[in-house]
Parts: sequence; structure tokens; C-alpha cells
Amino acid sequence: MDSRRDTALVVCALVFALALGAWLRSPVAFAGYRDDDYVQLAMLRGQFVVQRPGWDLFWFGGGSRAEELALQDFGYHPWWAQPGLRLSMFRPLSSSLIALDYALFGPDPVAAHLHSFGWWVALMLSAALLLRRLLPAPAAGIAIVLFALEEAHGIPLGWLANRSTLVATSFSLLGLYGHVRLRRDDWQPGRWLAPLGFGLGLLAGEYALTAFAYLLSFEALGMRDGVATRLRAAAPPLALALGYVLLRTVLGHGVAGSGFYISPGAEPLEFLLAASQRVPVLVADLLLGVPSGWWVSGTPWRSMLLNSQWFDAQTWRSLPGWHFWHWVLGLGAMLFCAAQLRFVRRGAPPAAWRELGWLVAGALLSLLPAAGSLPSDRLLTAASLAACALSALVLVECGRRLREGLGQRRFLGTAGVLGLGALVAFLQVAQAGLRSAQEAQGFGGRSEALRRWSLRAELPTQHPERLKVAIVQAADFTTAANLPWVRLEAGIPLPRYYRRLSGAFQAHDLLRVSERALEVTVLSNQLQESAAGTLYRSATQRFRDGQRIELPGMQVDLLRTLHGNPFRTRFTFDLSLDDPDFVLLCSAPTGLLRVPIPKVGERIRLPRAAYPGF
Repeated sequence: MDSRRDTALVVCALVFALALGAWLRSPVAFAGYRDDDYVQLAMLRGQFVVQRPGWDLFWFGGGSRAEELALQDFGYHPWWAQPGLRLSMFRPLSSSLIALDYALFGPDPVAAHLHSFGWWVALMLSAALLLRRLLPAPAAGIAIVLFALEEAHGIPLGWLANRSTLVATSFSLLGLYGHVRLRRDDWQPGRWLAPLGFGLGLLAGEYALTAFAYLLSFEALGMRDGVATRLRAAAPPLALALGYVLLRTVLGHGVAGSGFYISPGAEPLEFLLAASQRVPVLVADLLLGVPSGWWVSGTPWRSMLLNSQWFDAQTWRSLPGWHFWHWVLGLGAMLFCAAQLRFVRRGAPPAAWRELGWLVAGALLSLLPAAGSLPSDRLLTAASLAACALSALVLVECGRRLREGLGQRRFLGTAGVLGLGALVAFLQVAQAGLRSAQEAQGFGGRSEALRRWSLRAELPTQHPERLKVAIVQAADFTTAANLPWVRLEAGIPLPRYYRRLSGAFQAHDLLRVSERALEVTVLSNQLQESAAGTLYRSATQRFRDGQRIELPGMQVDLLRTLHGNPFRTRFTFDLSLDDPDFVLLCSAPTGLLRVPIPKVGERIRLPRAAYPGF
């Protein structure tokens, strides 16, 4: 009877969690396309610079030197792209699902987003099965609701190209459930469910590798049989992971030459350095709700502190930058995790404590492969399962101690327990739910603003296919990298080329030095990660003064660099800048405006790039 009651409790919690999560994120269904979505549409239509099959829509780099040159000739890869840059994720299942969307629904983003919601439901079901097996029913029910509120689900739901996170994690967690049931209960369906789940998860994307961290932790900490037995049990799924890595390598997939995506196999030292910075940032997001995206964009707290006038200018400049404080918050989050574990251990049933131990260890281990990508909460989808389990057990233990403390009139201890419970509830319920709701509301607005911004660019409407477009600077990725593809989706033909002149978004000076040459100077000494250390170039591949880069139709001379990034650069084109088909754009507060071509010897100044408002 108790088992039936417990199952009913978990089922009710799951239904409530699905309803709550879907309600919070319902605006995402109308979010439209974003970033890589436009490029993948062009691939499916055969309109991309190079041809890509429907199962391989995540190959954004060149598969050969000829493709690399074609991508740079058009401008899809900017001139500062590192030679041999490889950006190709092996996600055949997720890619095929995008192709299926297009085959069934055409260019209808609403139907595609509803498809993504289906995978979110699958993720919730896989998580519920696993939590029901591992935790007492009350804690499992709470954890399921907390998992539904996780802000880590927002980007995979709102960004169609990132649906792979949902697909890979839902299958891999199902595989983990089958493995746990097989090992703990001798549940024979686990013999085929575990390899099937892990295999399909890997075919959906590298996000499935995070579940293998749970698997290793489970065998190391969650089982008590012999080492040889545990190795034999872990061997089949680990062989699948090894086979996935080998197949990806043989087919030429992977990442190399990027400062955003770092492969531990291709660049081990750079990966370890990045992981030492990124893992604490991800932990701060996972346990304290400090957005990991702030590592890139900076924190709004800076403006608040400056406006408070608590520090004078000299003191402020002497303080460490935000990256240091973000890293420190990550260390604080680890200490907070240890404190919660100690609190739970005192009162939790031994079985629940044992499950929690390997879950938390697996979550922390799963952040290591996630550190190969720039910090973002979407990388925490699998790890957040353990964080929700920990918070649920803390809340259950708080409830037990509150009842016990009030009954025995231990008011001081009761106040401390109440404070801990309120803090955990705030972080995992109020803050997570609010961030999820705000992200769902804002995602569609931002996507539509970027689309309007791109379609209203000051570009001639006559013979758009003959245009040779150069953009000086832009503050957002959609405008900077994907402007032609946004316009193509709206039926506007691609230009002859679309080239970016600068990766910095600060103000620029433009000096025309000859009929075909233009010098571009960034008016700032804060140029870190404007070229080296970006998506297209490793942070270790810095530029040097006097370096020349030859591209089809354009020669780039780096006259002066700062921190290994371009400061003053000369661009010599293979045509006159007075050619009527040549258009120079800049990102101004009123939109993407056409820049009047200066006369020889004339200098003009462009303001800091503006981000589209909505």
C-alpha cells in the first residue's frame, strides 16, 4: 500500500511539474528562429555556402581547405578565423529531427517549438523515473517540481538548434535509469534499455557525455561489490562512449581552433586552464543561481555598485575584475554544497544519503566535459538533476527538524533550520522560477527584435545578389554573423559576400588611405577576446604587429595590435570602395545604417555598436 501511495505521490508531482513548467515557458512556443536556426534552414534548402546533408546540420566549419576558403570568401567565417578552424558537432539524430521538422512543417517555427516541448516532456519523464528509484517519495516529488523550474531548460526550449540538449539528456538519463535498475534490482529490461538510451543520447549530441559522469560516479560510490564486477558493469556503456568519440573523429567532427569551444583531446592544456575557470562559474550557477552567462556579458551588479558611490574611481580600478569575483562565488557555492550535504547526512535515511552522494559527485564530474564550452546555464541540464535532489532532501530534512524542534521548543536551532530552508527554497523555487519565466518572456522578444533589425538594414533593394557588404562592428551575434541568413529566410537573396571588419563593438575610426584601402582603428584599449579568444580563434593564437592575411578579394594588414588583438588594421579590397555595389554598414542605435564611404584621406568616426532593443 505504501508503495502505491508513494508512486501516486510522485505521479501527482510529475503532472503538477509538467503543467507548471509548460505554463511558465509557454511564450517560447512563439519565439521564432534564432542564430544558427537560420543557417540550418539555408543548409536544408541547399542555399548555404557549402553543402550539408540533413543528418549533419551542425557542421559549421570547413571540411576541406576548399570549403574553408569558400566560407571565408563569403564571410561566414571572418578574416580572423584561425586556419584549420573546426566547428562540427556530431549530432546526427538531433540534426535529422530538425530536417524532419522542415519536411513535415516547412519553415514553421511554432510547430518546431512544440516538437521541442515534446522532448522536454521526455526529459521530465526520464528524470522522474530516476528520481523515483533513488529518493524517498516526498523528496522525489519535490525534486521533480524543482527540476521543472530549472532555468537550464530555457535555452534548449527557445533555441531550436539547441534542442539537442533535451534529446541527448532525455535518452542518456533513461539509459542511466536502466543501468541503475539492472545493477540494483537485477531488472532484466535494463540490459537493453541502458545501451539503447546511452547510444541514442550520444547520437543526439555530446551533451549525453554528462550522463556518463553519473554512471562512473554510480559505479565508484553507489555500488559495494568488487572492483572487477563494477568495471565489467561499466564497460558496455563506456565502450559506446569510446565508439562515439572514435566515429566522430573518423568522420572529421569535433572542435579545434576556437576560444569558445575547447576540445580536451585537441588542446589538453588549454582545456585544463579553461576548466579551472569555467567549472566554478558553472557551480555558482548550479547552486547559487548566479547566471553563468555573466562570465561573458559581465554582471549588472557592476553598474549598481558604481551608482552607489561606495568606491572612488581609484579604489574601483584597484579591485579585481568580475571574472575573479565570479570564480570566488563558485568556490563559495562548493562550500555551500558541502554544508548542505553535512546537514542532510545527519537525518536522511542511509539509503537516500548513499544515492545523494554519488548523484552530487556525478553532477560535479559532469561539469568537466561541459567546461569545453563557454559557460551557459544550458550546459547544466543534466547536472541540475542532482542539485534538485540535494535541495529536495534539504527541504525534507528541514521540515523534519522544524517539527522536532517546535515540539521540543528548540527555538534557536529551529530558526537556523528555517533560515536554511528559506534560502534553499528561494534559490531553487523563487529565483529559478522567476529566471525561467523571464527568459521565456524575453526569448521571443529578443528573437523578433533581431529579425526586424536585420530586415531593416540599410541595404539596396535592387539586385541584392550583387551586393558586396562589409560591416564594421556589431554588438550581437545574429547581426554580426548571420545577417544574410536572416534576410534569406525572409526571401531576400544572399549578397555576393558579407564580411566583418572588426570583432570589437567599441567606437571605431575609419580612414580611407587609397581608392581600395581602408584603415580601421578601435577606440579602446579593452580588446581582450575581440578576435583571439573568440568563437573563431583560440586565445593562444594572438596576432602580431605587421602580420598580413591574404583572403579571396581582400588583404588584411595588422598595423598595430593590443593584447594580441587587432587595434589598427588596413583592409585592401580587390575593387574600388566607390563601386556602387559595395556597401559599408555599422550598428547604430537606430539600426544597421549605411556608412558613407569617405574620400581618400578623410577620416570618419563610428559610435559604439548598439544592441537591438525590444
